Amino acid sequence: MEASKEGEMPSEQAPEVLPEEIKEEKPKSMKLLAVVIAVIIIVAAIAAAFGLGLIGGKKEKANIAPSCGARATSDTTVGIGVAVNFTSTATDSDGTVANYTWYFGDGTVVSGPTMSSVSHTYVNGGNYWILHSVVDDKGATADTEAAMIKVIVVYYDPDPEGSTDWTNATAPYAVLSSDKDIIANNTLVTFNMTGCIGIGGWTWVNASNHSKGQNRFYGIANVTAMVLDFGDGSATVNVNTTTLVATHTYTASGHYAAKLTVNSSNNGNAVSTTVMRTIHVLNPQVTVGNIKNPDALIEATFGEPTSVDPAICYESAGYEVMLNVYETLVWYDGGAAARLVPYLATAVPSLANGLITNNGLNYTFNLRQGVKFHDGTNMTADDVAYSLQRVLRVRDSSSPSWMLEQLLTDYAGLSYYGKTVSKYLDGSYNVSWLRAVLEPLGYSHVINDTDLKNIAEAAVVKVNATAVTFRLTHEYPGFLFVMAYTPGYITKKSWVEANGGLHPGVINEYVRTHAMGTGPYKLVNWEQGSKIYMTRYDGYWGPAPKLKDFYIIKSNDVNTRILMLQAGDADVIQLAVTYESTFAGKPEYRITKGLSTFDQVMATFNFNINSTKANSQYGTNVTDDFFQDVHMRRAFSHLFNFTQFINNVYMSNGQQPNGPIPQGLFGYSDAIPKQEYNLTMAEAEFKLAINPATGRSWWVDGFNIPLSYNAGNTYRKTACEMIKATLEGLAPGRMTAEIVALDWPIYKSEVFFNSNSFAALYVIGWGPDYADPDDFITPELHSVVGSYPVYTGYANTSLDTLIEAAAVELNLTVRAQMYANITWACYNDTPYIWLAQPNNFHVERSWMRGWQYNPMYSTEIYAATCYKA
Repeated sequence: MEASKEGEMPSEQAPEVLPEEIKEEKPKSMKLLAVVIAVIIIVAAIAAAFGLGLIGGKKEKANIAPSCGARATSDTTVGIGVAVNFTSTATDSDGTVANYTWYFGDGTVVSGPTMSSVSHTYVNGGNYWILHSVVDDKGATADTEAAMIKVIVVYYDPDPEGSTDWTNATAPYAVLSSDKDIIANNTLVTFNMTGCIGIGGWTWVNASNHSKGQNRFYGIANVTAMVLDFGDGSATVNVNTTTLVATHTYTASGHYAAKLTVNSSNNGNAVSTTVMRTIHVLNPQVTVGNIKNPDALIEATFGEPTSVDPAICYESAGYEVMLNVYETLVWYDGGAAARLVPYLATAVPSLANGLITNNGLNYTFNLRQGVKFHDGTNMTADDVAYSLQRVLRVRDSSSPSWMLEQLLTDYAGLSYYGKTVSKYLDGSYNVSWLRAVLEPLGYSHVINDTDLKNIAEAAVVKVNATAVTFRLTHEYPGFLFVMAYTPGYITKKSWVEANGGLHPGVINEYVRTHAMGTGPYKLVNWEQGSKIYMTRYDGYWGPAPKLKDFYIIKSNDVNTRILMLQAGDADVIQLAVTYESTFAGKPEYRITKGLSTFDQVMATFNFNINSTKANSQYGTNVTDDFFQDVHMRRAFSHLFNFTQFINNVYMSNGQQPNGPIPQGLFGYSDAIPKQEYNLTMAEAEFKLAINPATGRSWWVDGFNIPLSYNAGNTYRKTACEMIKATLEGLAPGRMTAEIVALDWPIYKSEVFFNSNSFAALYVIGWGPDYADPDDFITPELHSVVGSYPVYTGYANTSLDTLIEAAAVELNLTVRAQMYANITWACYNDTPYIWLAQPNNFHVERSWMRGWQYNPMYSTEIYAATCYKA
């Protein structure tokens, strides 16, 4: 069954109002008078009390609890005996952090006043959660329970089917998994040991000729004992080697190291292997008052999506909806940014499992069976192939389709539509399957939508009813991470075709505002300008969400969002770190900050200004080519006080970038200088920037320029205000600015995705799509296929060449230097002002549980893991 025109399922009705919604009451004159009288009486009473000496002395200010965060500074997937490094990002706004404690998940705990950075070596394979807590100088505490770090220590594998030589002391293979590892107390956990292998022994097939191989004896029958320690002080259990399952109920909060030891006797040699798994039982949180709306998650945020169509949407607001409604073939492993797990696929393709072939050019995904769309029908290979082919065929340069086009079609839709076959083949990798599609048409044939359809179907191939293969034009290890972003979302083919179908170059308005996915929630209703309502999908193939309903409320006014959280009418709100003191140290709320992101905030120069519109509507006097002069761009980069912005606006919860690659990502080089706040240098550059109409410098002629941001975003608003204040202070009366705030949908259409916008300089952000520097470099800088340059008009062909070469370079040392060269070129050419790389800041009611942080998410909330307690 398909959704109705209102976005509801046939058997449902969208509620008219939110449960326990805030009721606005207008004050009455008599009530106001009574309040005034009461205040006068109270003030008089207080004054009298002071006069009588009943009240006196200075009241000590209440202590504000510290904020706790932590991050791993080395790889979190390691082998046994490899050290993992961690650092604390804890801060204390009204004092100091007096003590740091680290729970490494294997039973080891270290603590001390100087342990802000620590290293730990794991001696057993397993999955570990690392918990960090701090105490400030007045005894207040905080921890990272809401955002623990996961470490995987790779098990020893005897490779029973491979060529590894055994000995009679070869250890068994131990596997310990659990159905859950972060739980509330009194929760039953099921441990599974399927896959454990005991070693019986070996002999040479021919003792005199070892090349003839080995006789090996292995399997569960060779296990002599399996002992499981639950880690909470309860009695150990001997695991039944037939069922290979054990259960245990954890009754108290704590950080427990479950340990499995597997023994086997290899030709009389007793050998064993131990593996571990952290089980964390959540601490009961202090809450004030009763939980409101216990079966619903309510988030208040600014802005709203312009689309929830996976083939079109390229913004965090829409992504938040799709994150819960749609699913990809592979997805991130909890909070790990560089590790994927299968979702709609049964395995993550690799060379080892044979699903990556043809020298890394072919990726095959075997599909999970029994997955149902929100109308109750089964997901098929046809749906998967169609969903990805549709992304390739949309031809929308403002969509995320470039991520797939760069790998599967060599930008056929974005760059070569309407051009000849010969021109395309000259600029492509000339792979055989592409040539097979296009060469029969003739080299002078002009590529059209039918050709793009055939290319897409050759790139994404339905193998059979349960498998789909993707054919890359060139090797690109980041492909799997591309598949974890929005272009990889799977929708229903017949649903799209029945509701407007696929028309390249034309937005499907129905799919833009409706959804048909396989995710844990289904979209019921989107009241544009007001709220989005999703409800739990009871036919979901995975673990059912604990909360039935999920509301996203639009509220551009920050004070309204704060009041909603304080009243309990919102469980979580989007909020700037500048408001931290409103909630810090209060048991009703939980704050998490200091976790690093890969997000960027940039001031963007428009190289093709619609000066007619700018000057007529906003009273400015810029020219179309105002920012084509590099001296003008450099002058503006010297106007911005980066340190003040990060310290005062982000409350020191971030850092200044030195270019397009964020700190912490491969390719970042700290040898590249950062843009400098320097008014002397700004003045010198303004004097070198020439007004083509007069031949004089803009410093002499002066100007009035529009600065733009999206309404409700206080960070971007402040950036514009700082530029305006510094500009007007540098040359009073001669250089001025007008600040223009627009609602997000208008901002996107009039500024963000407009190749002839009135906005001369505007503030935007870039969040990560996948964990590779090319994800930042190409969209921000490539003049032909870059998401931003297509609209800003920035073009640097020599930079394009560097970008294309770096994207496919396999030698990591060479590739790192190439990205350093690109960053240097950006420093000199100044296509943006890179304002900040913020850290995460999250505030929620303390009754909330299950929020999971991952720097690769483009949104605050993953509703499927959330619950209230």
